[in-house]
Amino acid sequence: MDFHRIFKKKYTFEELNIFRFLSKVPAFELLKPDEMELFLPYLHERQFQKGEVIFFRTDPAKAFYVIKNGKVQINIDINNEFEPLRTFKTGESFGASGFLANDHRIYNAIADAEDCMIYVLPQVNALEIMEANPKICAKIMTSVSNIFSRQMTNIFKAYKESPGIFVLGEAYTEE
Repeated sequence: MDFHRIFKKKYTFEELNIFRFLSKVPAFELLKPDEMELFLPYLHERQFQKGEVIFFRTDPAKAFYVIKNGKVQINIDINNEFEPLRTFKTGESFGASGFLANDHRIYNAIADAEDCMIYVLPQVNALEIMEANPKICAKIMTSVSNIFSRQMTNIFKAYKESPGIFVLGEAYTEE
Protein backbone atom coordinates (compact mmCIF):
# COMPACT_ATOMS: atom_id res chain seq x y z
CA MET A 1 0.00 0.00 0.00
CA ASP A 2 1.31 3.50 -0.94
CA PHE A 3 1.00 5.46 2.31
CA HIS A 4 2.38 8.61 0.67
CA ARG A 5 -0.71 8.84 -1.53
CA ILE A 6 -3.10 8.21 1.38
CA PHE A 7 -1.78 11.12 3.42
CA LYS A 8 -0.94 13.46 0.57
CA LYS A 9 -3.02 16.63 0.72
CA LYS A 10 -5.57 17.18 -2.01
CA TYR A 11 -5.82 20.66 -3.45
CA THR A 12 -8.83 22.37 -4.98
CA PHE A 13 -8.93 23.17 -8.67
CA GLU A 14 -8.50 26.87 -7.82
CA GLU A 15 -5.45 26.17 -5.62
CA LEU A 16 -3.86 24.05 -8.36
CA ASN A 17 -4.39 26.87 -10.86
CA ILE A 18 -2.77 29.38 -8.49
CA PHE A 19 0.18 27.00 -7.96
CA ARG A 20 0.62 26.63 -11.74
CA PHE A 21 0.47 30.40 -12.11
CA LEU A 22 2.94 31.07 -9.27
CA SER A 23 5.36 28.37 -10.42
CA LYS A 24 6.10 30.57 -13.46
CA VAL A 25 6.98 33.55 -11.25
CA PRO A 26 10.76 33.65 -10.71
CA ALA A 27 10.53 34.28 -6.94
CA PHE A 28 8.36 31.17 -6.48
CA GLU A 29 9.65 28.89 -9.26
CA LEU A 30 11.74 26.73 -6.89
CA LEU A 31 8.87 26.11 -4.45
CA LYS A 32 6.73 22.97 -4.34
CA PRO A 33 2.92 23.27 -4.06
CA ASP A 34 2.96 22.49 -0.32
CA GLU A 35 5.48 25.34 0.14
CA MET A 36 3.49 27.78 -2.03
CA GLU A 37 0.38 26.89 -0.04
CA LEU A 38 1.80 28.74 2.98
CA PHE A 39 1.62 32.01 1.02
CA LEU A 40 -1.97 31.62 -0.23
CA PRO A 41 -3.73 33.17 2.79
CA TYR A 42 -1.56 36.28 2.36
CA LEU A 43 -1.83 36.78 -1.41
CA HIS A 44 -4.32 39.62 -1.57
CA GLU A 45 -5.93 40.55 -4.88
CA ARG A 46 -5.90 44.28 -5.46
CA GLN A 47 -7.37 46.11 -8.41
CA PHE A 48 -5.65 49.19 -9.82
CA GLN A 49 -6.96 51.55 -12.48
CA LYS A 50 -4.80 52.78 -15.36
CA GLY A 51 -2.46 55.50 -14.11
CA GLU A 52 -2.87 54.54 -10.45
CA VAL A 53 0.39 54.50 -8.52
CA ILE A 54 1.27 51.18 -6.90
CA PHE A 55 4.35 52.62 -5.20
CA PHE A 56 6.83 55.47 -5.59
CA ARG A 57 10.60 55.40 -5.71
CA THR A 58 12.03 55.72 -2.16
CA ASP A 59 8.89 54.20 -0.57
CA PRO A 60 9.65 51.43 1.93
CA ALA A 61 9.52 48.04 0.19
CA LYS A 62 6.62 46.47 2.09
CA ALA A 63 5.23 43.99 -0.47
CA PHE A 64 5.94 41.80 -3.48
CA TYR A 65 3.64 41.95 -6.53
CA VAL A 66 2.48 39.45 -9.15
CA ILE A 67 0.29 40.64 -12.02
CA LYS A 68 -2.79 38.42 -12.29
CA ASN A 69 -4.19 40.45 -15.18
CA GLY A 70 -3.04 43.66 -16.82
CA LYS A 71 0.17 45.65 -17.19
CA VAL A 72 2.39 47.70 -14.89
CA GLN A 73 4.99 50.21 -16.02
CA ILE A 74 8.03 50.83 -13.89
CA ASN A 75 9.86 54.10 -14.38
CA ILE A 76 12.34 56.37 -12.70
CA ASP A 77 11.94 60.09 -12.20
CA ILE A 78 14.95 62.18 -13.17
CA ASN A 79 14.76 66.00 -13.13
CA ASN A 80 10.95 65.94 -13.09
CA GLU A 81 10.87 63.63 -16.12
CA PHE A 82 9.72 60.00 -16.03
CA GLU A 83 11.94 57.56 -17.91
CA PRO A 84 10.17 54.26 -18.60
CA LEU A 85 12.23 51.21 -17.62
CA ARG A 86 9.90 48.34 -18.46
CA THR A 87 6.28 47.27 -18.74
CA PHE A 88 5.40 44.07 -16.89
CA LYS A 89 2.49 41.96 -18.13
CA THR A 90 0.13 39.27 -16.86
CA GLY A 91 2.05 36.55 -15.04
CA GLU A 92 5.11 38.70 -14.35
CA SER A 93 6.23 40.01 -10.99
CA PHE A 94 7.96 43.10 -9.68
CA GLY A 95 9.08 44.53 -6.36
CA ALA A 96 11.44 41.69 -5.36
CA SER A 97 12.93 44.05 -2.77
CA GLY A 98 9.73 43.32 -0.86
CA PHE A 99 11.44 40.15 0.33
CA LEU A 100 14.24 42.22 1.92
CA ALA A 101 13.72 43.79 5.33
CA ASN A 102 14.33 47.54 5.60
CA ASP A 103 14.73 48.09 1.85
CA HIS A 104 13.29 50.90 -0.27
CA ARG A 105 11.95 51.07 -3.82
CA ILE A 106 14.35 52.22 -6.52
CA TYR A 107 11.68 52.91 -9.15
CA ASN A 108 8.02 53.93 -9.45
CA ALA A 109 5.34 51.37 -10.37
CA ILE A 110 2.16 52.51 -12.11
CA ALA A 111 -0.78 50.49 -13.44
CA ASP A 112 -0.73 50.64 -17.23
CA ALA A 113 -4.01 48.91 -18.05
CA GLU A 114 -7.65 49.36 -17.08
CA ASP A 115 -8.67 47.02 -14.28
CA CYS A 116 -5.16 45.80 -13.52
CA MET A 117 -5.49 42.92 -11.01
CA ILE A 118 -2.42 42.26 -8.88
CA TYR A 119 -1.61 39.74 -6.18
CA VAL A 120 0.03 41.61 -3.31
CA LEU A 121 2.13 39.65 -0.81
CA PRO A 122 2.81 41.79 2.27
CA GLN A 123 6.42 41.71 3.40
CA VAL A 124 5.52 41.00 7.02
CA ASN A 125 3.78 37.75 6.02
CA ALA A 126 6.48 36.69 3.57
CA LEU A 127 9.22 37.24 6.17
CA GLU A 128 7.25 35.33 8.84
CA ILE A 129 6.92 32.33 6.51
CA MET A 130 10.58 32.53 5.52
CA GLU A 131 11.75 32.81 9.14
CA ALA A 132 9.71 29.76 10.15
CA ASN A 133 10.80 27.73 7.09
CA PRO A 134 14.54 27.98 6.34
CA LYS A 135 14.29 25.80 3.21
CA ILE A 136 11.62 28.06 1.75
CA CYS A 137 13.70 31.09 2.71
CA ALA A 138 16.74 29.64 0.94
CA LYS A 139 14.74 28.94 -2.22
CA ILE A 140 13.18 32.40 -2.35
CA MET A 141 16.43 34.19 -1.56
CA THR A 142 18.17 32.16 -4.30
CA SER A 143 15.49 33.25 -6.75
CA VAL A 144 15.62 36.90 -5.63
CA SER A 145 19.42 36.85 -5.89
CA ASN A 146 19.09 35.52 -9.43
CA ILE A 147 16.67 38.34 -10.30
CA PHE A 148 19.07 40.99 -8.97
CA SER A 149 22.07 39.30 -10.60
CA ARG A 150 20.30 39.27 -13.97
CA GLN A 151 19.52 42.99 -13.61
CA MET A 152 23.16 43.81 -12.72
CA THR A 153 24.41 41.72 -15.65
CA ASN A 154 22.07 43.65 -17.96
CA ILE A 155 23.30 47.00 -16.57
CA PHE A 156 26.94 46.11 -17.19
CA LYS A 157 26.13 44.72 -20.63
CA ALA A 158 24.28 47.92 -21.59
CA TYR A 159 27.09 50.08 -20.23
CA LYS A 160 29.73 48.03 -22.05
CA GLU A 161 27.87 48.41 -25.35
CA SER A 162 27.50 52.21 -24.89
CA PRO A 163 30.12 53.44 -22.38
CA GLY A 164 28.89 56.48 -20.49
CA ILE A 165 25.51 56.58 -22.24
CA PHE A 166 23.11 53.69 -21.97
CA VAL A 167 19.43 53.01 -21.47
CA LEU A 168 18.78 52.07 -17.85
CA GLY A 169 15.61 50.22 -18.86
CA GLU A 170 17.80 47.53 -20.44
CA ALA A 171 18.55 46.28 -16.92
CA TYR A 172 14.96 45.06 -16.66
CA THR A 173 14.80 43.01 -19.86
CA GLU A 174 14.20 39.26 -19.67
CA GLU A 175 17.25 37.34 -20.88
